[in-house]
Amino acid sequence: MKLPRLALLAAVATPAGAQLGGVAYPIHFTLPGLLLQQEPGVVVEPLTLSALAAGAGALVSRYGYSWTATRYRLDGTDLTDPYQPGRPLGPVDVEALEKTALQPDGVVALQLREPSRAWHGRLASYSTESRLASDNLPPPSGRGLLQRPEQFHWLTHNHLEADGPLGRRADMFVSTTGQWASQTVPRAPPGEDLDSRALLGNARFRVNPVPRHQLEAGFSGAWTRTSGWALPAGLEALTGRRMAPPLRPHPDLEGHDGYSLVQAGWRPRAKSAFELRYAYLRAHLDTTHI
Repeated sequence: MKLPRLALLAAVATPAGAQLGGVAYPIHFTLPGLLLQQEPGVVVEPLTLSALAAGAGALVSRYGYSWTATRYRLDGTDLTDPYQPGRPLGPVDVEALEKTALQPDGVVALQLREPSRAWHGRLASYSTESRLASDNLPPPSGRGLLQRPEQFHWLTHNHLEADGPLGRRADMFVSTTGQWASQTVPRAPPGEDLDSRALLGNARFRVNPVPRHQLEAGFSGAWTRTSGWALPAGLEALTGRRMAPPLRPHPDLEGHDGYSLVQAGWRPRAKSAFELRYAYLRAHLDTTHI
């Protein structure tokens, strides 16, 4: 058992809050953490709401249904990993979202924030370190496989965004988020730590060439790196083979993952059931031996 100081981290971030669907929620750095708070029928594994692994590797189940039925869509584009159903291709920047909706068919519908009518900017930083951590582990002789508590040596999460009009007929929204962390691995001896890096970016542009029509263009991307303790992509496909060896996170496996999404579309400004959109999504998942 342990007393992680993730609770301290969440308490520091709580006063800022986030407006999603007209309701104010405490800030979470990962989408599974936000879904867990919005919907009481959601089960998340692993339950590490600030760790990098919870951003893309977490499994989300709703009302007892299989987690493989969960799908993710960002502005209408499917972000679900086609080789591992139920997992998104990468972490989603929850601070750049306007709406998050859990649909009855298991789709997690995400929508980027729309530009405001006046220029607006925001800079936020959240940090913590090992001095804020504590544990209640027994003496080393009685810990068994648990070598040390699970805690951050240090973590910093920074977010920058700006949005506003570009003349009379155009506007934009841009944001970037970076997270750097070093944390312990409970079953590893001191010195074998998990270092992670993540960079997330979003941009949205809108133009009204004529009063009743609107053109949109957007970009979303995420890049993550883990120095040791990574897992190969397509883990379920590998472990499903009859002669496959057991696969576990290992200090000699380094991960370099990322995806980029480009969207463009047209829609009438008045309410209509018809719009035209194009999306191009590219993902790169790489695990190497170091």
